[in-house]
Amino acid sequence: VRQAHDRVRRAASQHIAREAHHLAALRSRPALSAPHAGLAARRDEVRLIWARADRGMTHRVERARDEVRHQLARARTLSPLATLRRGYAVLQTSTGQVLASVAATTVGAELTVRMHDGRLGVRVDANHPDPAGDPDE
Repeated sequence: VRQAHDRVRRAASQHIAREAHHLAALRSRPALSAPHAGLAARRDEVRLIWARADRGMTHRVERARDEVRHQLARARTLSPLATLRRGYAVLQTSTGQVLASVAATTVGAELTVRMHDGRLGVRVDANHPDPAGDPDE
């Protein structure tokens, strides 16, 4: 019985020694010896990534804003209202059809003249087509 008791005691002592050695090895690992050291490095890395993402998003927003401004300026340039602001007018019939030729009018017809700041109601008293058709040719 004594020998069995001694063997159990030695086995338990050896087991405790192995586990103590294993615990010491675990404690010596950097993550367990100074657990907050890794967190500080990760915190700095996260801050760097956030700053980079913030700069990237700011740049994208600025590019999108510039593109919107460009497209708005282009739309304004191509807008018929820009043409009207330069002194041109658009003639329309009472149904809203746009007239591009004197030949499309008749004496007595009621027309609308659209200008940049409003509309005029007019009546055709006479029409005089150019003999050659287009005065610019």
